[in-house]
Amino acid sequence: MFLSRGKTGKSKAFFIVVLLLGMMVLVPALGWAQKIEITPMIGWQWSAKVQGYDVELDFENNANFAAYVGYQAIPGMFIEFSYTIMKTTGVINRSLLPDEQLGDTYFHYFLIGTTKYFGENRLQPFVLGSLGVSWIDLKDNATYDDAVLFALAFGGGLKAYITKSIGIRLQGRLLMPISFNGVWLGTGGLGLTGNVLLQGDFSAGLVIGLGHES
Repeated sequence: MFLSRGKTGKSKAFFIVVLLLGMMVLVPALGWAQKIEITPMIGWQWSAKVQGYDVELDFENNANFAAYVGYQAIPGMFIEFSYTIMKTTGVINRSLLPDEQLGDTYFHYFLIGTTKYFGENRLQPFVLGSLGVSWIDLKDNATYDDAVLFALAFGGGLKAYITKSIGIRLQGRLLMPISFNGVWLGTGGLGLTGNVLLQGDFSAGLVIGLGHES
């Protein structure tokens, strides 16, 4: 189920479990990492519409905020944990019935993956890939439950070092929350043809390096 009727609380419990498992992987690694980078970022996130028969699900584009914590696994490659949040509003558009407003909606992404850098100069292009969960938080909506979905992200960008420990990071990503059971709204009926909600973002941030390179 993508969004189901009623507030069960099960999705939030699952989300907490996944978050704790991710931290169990990341925190021990930080203890032996020689170089750690922390990067707060701000950007613009867009969403593609999910189409169905005489219905579509649409979320507005808006600014997002993210934080990255990464450690150098081998020269030129970082393992990174990232959190991204975007506040938006959603609407269910129907051809024969009035539109239904979902109200304030928050997209949370908790991802872990690798980032590969090219070159050893101050300007370093990179590509990234990560996986994790996307939590679609409908906040005060009393009709539909939240959704926690498996998520993938792919992207690339450029890191420009001002000093050895301070730099600027520019990047673009394709974000893909995935529902393996199709996309549904409610119980018994509002089926949508897609099972991937395509999103993407462009963002910039400040790189703060700790430690030294291996």
